[in-house]
Amino acid sequence: MDQKTFKFNSEIYLSKENLQSIHTFEINFKQLENFFSETNKFILLYGDERSGKKYILNSFINCFHFDKKIFYASLEDDYFSEKILEGISYFDVIVLDRLDLAPTNPNWELGIFNLYNELNEADKSKIIFLSDKSLNSIEFNLKDLQSRISSISALSFAELDDEEKRILMELIFNKRGISIDNSVLSYALERSSRNLENIINLVQKIDEYSLSKKRNITVPLLKEILES
Repeated sequence: MDQKTFKFNSEIYLSKENLQSIHTFEINFKQLENFFSETNKFILLYGDERSGKKYILNSFINCFHFDKKIFYASLEDDYFSEKILEGISYFDVIVLDRLDLAPTNPNWELGIFNLYNELNEADKSKIIFLSDKSLNSIEFNLKDLQSRISSISALSFAELDDEEKRILMELIFNKRGISIDNSVLSYALERSSRNLENIINLVQKIDEYSLSKKRNITVPLLKEILES
């Protein structure tokens, strides 16, 4: 059976102190900790790509629950099938990404339905569904699944503002041992997607490109990257 757990990239996941220095992260972390500290076993985290929900969840687990056994699967990955959901109740936390794609495949719907019932009887497991759509916007074909999912808690993360995104970029660069000018960070934010996942990927791309060219990170270098 294929199984996958969260794999943290130490170069992009920051310390608890760094992340909590960003006010919106602190708010989102408190919401997640409320879920982890209560008896409720199910939650849906929703939001489009700008929300950075996967990065926020990964960061939270990395900082506060790194000792837990985490299972992760995404309905977006073609190499996964509903079979991956069988026999996973021993994990502390199960993260199922792109729940909004489940209605396109009856096998996934049935697998999720069976998993829900299994976990509802389990002692410790929690399941976190991630979705690009809100709960009310997902219409399952399996009515029993619709009934169960509609009863769970749903949470939409607060989005970082532009200044917080700039600070996050700077913190990730600093963790990589790179001091970067504010003008470069501002230029990057002004001319790139405000999507949190894209911003994090851009930091990695900038670092790798500057190393390959053996050049400092400047606005002209950034122009080359953004135009390539």
